[in-house]
Amino acid sequence: MNFNKYRTSLDKLNDENTHLRYMTLILGLVILLMIIFFRGKEVIITQQPPKLTEAVQVSKNNGDQPYKEKWALSFAELIGNLTPDSADFVISAMESYFDPTVYQSIKVSLNAQAETLKDEQATVTFSPKSIIYEPVSGIVYITGDQEIRSISVEPSRKTWTMEFDIKVVNYLPVVTHYDSYEGSPKTREVREREKRNKEVSGGRA
Repeated sequence: MNFNKYRTSLDKLNDENTHLRYMTLILGLVILLMIIFFRGKEVIITQQPPKLTEAVQVSKNNGDQPYKEKWALSFAELIGNLTPDSADFVISAMESYFDPTVYQSIKVSLNAQAETLKDEQATVTFSPKSIIYEPVSGIVYITGDQEIRSISVEPSRKTWTMEFDIKVVNYLPVVTHYDSYEGSPKTREVREREKRNKEVSGGRA
């Protein structure tokens, strides 16, 4: 037996074992650091709201501006295009996305509107024209043309605005504020200007 060759092989084996132990230790430290680093890091995912082609980013409890705008537009198109036959579907679809308090209010409103449309054999359509996002409040304003058609009278058209404040809960959109009215968006700037004008007018009186 060649003891020198055997000893050389044994020494190489010991060196390799030592090297592997160091590598295992380093890998363990890397994994530990990754766990510490990523444990508190919020996961960002990409979603694509219904009927829209542009992807948006959302975390567990927050969404970016495009995310809120796209969902608001989707809600506005759903709510704004109402017929007596589609009312039940629209009301049911809103329940999953609206805060309970807001949902009860819009449910009553849409039911009343559906009854009116049924009595008058009419339909309501909404064509969005502009989107305004208000960073301070987080409210999205969807403005467009609302048209009411019935078999008894000529179609009527007017400018209509819907307001949505959309929060994110467990990656899903939740509407915590909703309003709709005739005319242009009543942004915070517009409301404050109207308030100042009233104060000035009151002071002069």
